[in-house]
Amino acid sequence: MAICGGNGTLSITENNHLILKAFATAWRYKELYEQGIGSDNICKKEHISPRQLYRHLDLVYMNPDKINEILSGTTSVKINELFQIAKTFLI
Repeated sequence: MAICGGNGTLSITENNHLILKAFATAWRYKELYEQGIGSDNICKKEHISPRQLYRHLDLVYMNPDKINEILSGTTSVKINELFQIAKTFLI
């Protein structure tokens, strides 16, 4: 993945886009799982590891108040911190 900042750091806008993409991906995985597609099949279809799948599912089951804080911008979060926060604030 090419980083647009040029010096290896993400701009705030780039970081926010990645956070939004992570939540969108998480909800897509949740919908597939709820349709009865097994986790192994999701991993094969999406070309991801089981670890990646479950990290994204942690985002879906994060405390809604914390999700609102992150998406509204009241809490500043870097994309690489997002999955760690998700583990901490599960409902």
